[in-house]
Amino acid sequence: MGFRKIAALLAATALALGALLAATGCGANAEEAIRNAIIEELDTYKNMDDSVLSATSEVLAGQGLEEMGIDSEGLAVTILDGFDYSVDDVTVEGDKAVATVTIVSKSYSDFEAAVDAAIAEVTADPAVADMSQEEIYQLYGQRIMEAIDGLQAKPETTEVEYAREGNAWEPVNGEKSLSHLDSLVFAE
Repeated sequence: MGFRKIAALLAATALALGALLAATGCGANAEEAIRNAIIEELDTYKNMDDSVLSATSEVLAGQGLEEMGIDSEGLAVTILDGFDYSVDDVTVEGDKAVATVTIVSKSYSDFEAAVDAAIAEVTADPAVADMSQEEIYQLYGQRIMEAIDGLQAKPETTEVEYAREGNAWEPVNGEKSLSHLDSLVFAE
């Protein structure tokens, strides 16, 4: 259904601002600039800003969700429900820095298992034999949304490396740093 596309888009967006960090000097100023850039970007997910919901909805559009009665923006809200984060530490050493970030989000592996279970439940239901194709799709959509909504957000910690290039601090393989998380938001 393109959930990996969503994850890739969100991971790339989450670190895009990091590439725009313009921190002069080092030490406390660099730590503060990196921390603030992470906070500014991840707050868009935590607060479910329109830009995040819109971008996610665009990725989901045309994935067959409509025929199951799943609204792409509603799905985006359900995926992001419970999202939180903390910037635990930022350490700057010369032209390199490491930000330790804890992400609280729904687990991608839990998501896959819940969707598979919802599909299996509908498929095994004998009442499905008497339903129209449209009713079956609607039932799939209902069960999938219930399954995703029932997932609990879990914390995971990662480190994002930064390097100073001129006066700007940029994430080094930042997307990869987040994609190893089991987070539905940042999964590969």
